[in-house]
Amino acid sequence: MKKYFILLLAALAVTACDHDEIYEEIDFQVQLSPANTYRAGEPVQFLFGGNADYIVFYSGETGHEYRFRNRTQVAPEDIESCELVVQLNGRSGTPCMSAYVTDAFDGLTATDEAADLAAISGMLTEEKDLNGWTKLDLNDPEKNTEWATTTLDITDLSDNFCLAMHWNPKSIETSQRAYWVSVGVNVKFKGYEPRTLNSRALDLKGFSMNDERAGSRYILTTESNVNGTMRYTGNTGRNVSEFVLTGSNKYDPSNDKTLPYAIDAWIVSTPMALNQVTPDEGESIKTLSESLGSYAYTFEKAGTYTVTFVGTSGNYIGQSSAVKELTVTIIDPLPGE
Repeated sequence: MKKYFILLLAALAVTACDHDEIYEEIDFQVQLSPANTYRAGEPVQFLFGGNADYIVFYSGETGHEYRFRNRTQVAPEDIESCELVVQLNGRSGTPCMSAYVTDAFDGLTATDEAADLAAISGMLTEEKDLNGWTKLDLNDPEKNTEWATTTLDITDLSDNFCLAMHWNPKSIETSQRAYWVSVGVNVKFKGYEPRTLNSRALDLKGFSMNDERAGSRYILTTESNVNGTMRYTGNTGRNVSEFVLTGSNKYDPSNDKTLPYAIDAWIVSTPMALNQVTPDEGESIKTLSESLGSYAYTFEKAGTYTVTFVGTSGNYIGQSSAVKELTVTIIDPLPGE
């Protein structure tokens, strides 16, 4: 037993020594190649030294800055502008859409009909305008061949923006108007790429005020050509339908595809702060299985960039990283090039 115990201690000692030999603190260096010209459109080469198993590259360009790798929102004062863009194409019938904006609404649940009915009812005044909301001067086209665009500066509402659209034909004696709709918010930040939120990103919820739909008031559907409903099309961009509001022909008791009630529906966005951004991303340029002595990157625009490389090495015992930053100034190409 004594011999066995001694052998076991020896084996543990050898294993511990092996572990010490396997783990190494990272040794990682980056320098610029002396052959670089630093002109826009020409590759800049970076030379590596050391033992990094993995390398991630941040170019320093907008959207790829190491300092913003964990940023999920910008300071409100860094918002330069927020613009709402509503585009309508009325497919039939008489214009019947109105729209409102606010920063003082808690939103709809999309699951509790009674709560959402009360929330919308509580916004209405006796004049059927919205209490605490700003009404848009909405362009609603007379012809179904035209797209009508409405824009509004909503920068002052950027801390908790919400849009409400009221689809309300009012009568079954004529065709109840269907719509092709595109809604977007364009946000410009200081030192950041502009951001566009389309209809899906605004998380629109459709809700019917009609008692005839009690128990099924949420009108968003994946089925096409269902009267009184809202359906996303999969399109994005402008002058295309991001979602469709399906109306109804004039009510005909002999035609069960016409609605016996006048549509009274709301399409309400989820209230949100518009200063949210996607964290900046780096590019993985080396993994454990690869050997990389240099890396070339081309800057398309002149400017001064803080380029960052994050080198990482390690194993099951431990891991260490090193962050290397270089300032690179890129100039415009020489005349005639």
